[in-house]
Amino acid sequence: MNFWETTSPDEMDAVGQTIASQIRPGDVLLLHGDLGAGKTTLSKSIIHSLTGVDPMLIDSPTFTYVNEYSPNIFHFDLYRLTSEETFYEKGFDEYFSENTICIVEWPERCMRVFPPRSTHIYIEYKNTGRTIRVEAA
Repeated sequence: MNFWETTSPDEMDAVGQTIASQIRPGDVLLLHGDLGAGKTTLSKSIIHSLTGVDPMLIDSPTFTYVNEYSPNIFHFDLYRLTSEETFYEKGFDEYFSENTICIVEWPERCMRVFPPRSTHIYIEYKNTGRTIRVEAA
């Protein structure tokens, strides 16, 4: 388990870079946290570190559910997802393979659909910043 405390966007970016340096094809990152905790900020840092895509071009796919940033890196936002059935109906399960990296915001909407080897990242907003806790499978 890894644990960080951050008090600035630069520190959050450094955490994202560290996490990105440890990611391998087949990894699924499940980002947990309240609205505004920093899930999208951390996702942007991870995606930028993995792909070089300008962070200004990375946003949360709140209305499209998933954005693709390379042929094998996918960013999900399941906030609006209403059921596990919808997850399967939209074919989202097909994104998870040994060759892809999936970053999922709001995984609580359908926890049973993710591979057991998924890594859980918990982000909690505190008065002075955020705490990030990574629990690998």
